[in-house]
Amino acid sequence: PGNRSRLSGTAQSSNIYMNIVALPGQRDRFSLFILTSFDNPNYGLRLRYLYGKYRGLTLGYTDTPFTDGDAVPATIDSEGACGTVFYKTVTASWDQDFGHGFSGSIGIDVPKASLTYDANVGKVNQRVPAVPLYLQYRWGDGSHVRASALLRPMQYRDLLSECNRAIFGWGVQLSGLWDFLPGFCFHYDAVYGRGITDYLCDGAGIAADGTPSVSSPGRMDTSESLGLSVGLSYDILRNLKANALYSQMRVYPLGSSLHPASDYRYSQYLALNIMYFLNRYIMVGMEYDWGKKDTYGGDKLCANRLQALF
Repeated sequence: PGNRSRLSGTAQSSNIYMNIVALPGQRDRFSLFILTSFDNPNYGLRLRYLYGKYRGLTLGYTDTPFTDGDAVPATIDSEGACGTVFYKTVTASWDQDFGHGFSGSIGIDVPKASLTYDANVGKVNQRVPAVPLYLQYRWGDGSHVRASALLRPMQYRDLLSECNRAIFGWGVQLSGLWDFLPGFCFHYDAVYGRGITDYLCDGAGIAADGTPSVSSPGRMDTSESLGLSVGLSYDILRNLKANALYSQMRVYPLGSSLHPASDYRYSQYLALNIMYFLNRYIMVGMEYDWGKKDTYGGDKLCANRLQALF
């Protein structure tokens, strides 16, 4: 009560980055990218990206190949679309250009798991990497369509049988963007799977990749999740751009899995913005954001935000 509104400002979305390139334009071109931001408590510096590229190899801390960053338009809000894949980890991947617009990638992600535990199942070290891969077709000035997949084993401890067990997560995704008219670009992303909730933007840290089984104590079930995002970008002028984005994410109980009433069940997200580039170095923008979250117990949270960027 009394705190339904707030005026605030932050510089935490500011960042410092370096892109170091050796032998540009040559076959043995090598690059190293580093990006930091100030979004730790009290404006503490946080490493957001650190990776190198050599020919088709990418190695370091960056987005998993299961992420298609171009599938959603830009937002001022740093959180962005709730239902799109956005997952950073230590990863290694190999990209290959097959010609005629086709390309692909396969990689390994250092294993992490966001599971819910109880008195019958416990946490153990993860020891098997996840495997992301995709095939993409690109045409025109930047349009593309991408089909992606993810294979994700996760380990846990059966405390009743005193042995380690595993559940198998998997995901499929269709994403891309389409320049269908001069100045207009349509973005889309649809992802579905089991045991991949942590890979979705709004699913990070909610421990919904797997939940204890009710019918089989000591065992775990993978949770089912769905993410959908659509967006539209319009270049009004050469230095003036507008974006619209709608996204949703759902987490479903699977089989005998039981979710507590407070657990995340469904969310929606809307962003509308306009961005003006004063020159190569300075951008200003305004954005309206709307978000809604439902829990398994029927609680609903809803918020509106109007924000500006310099």
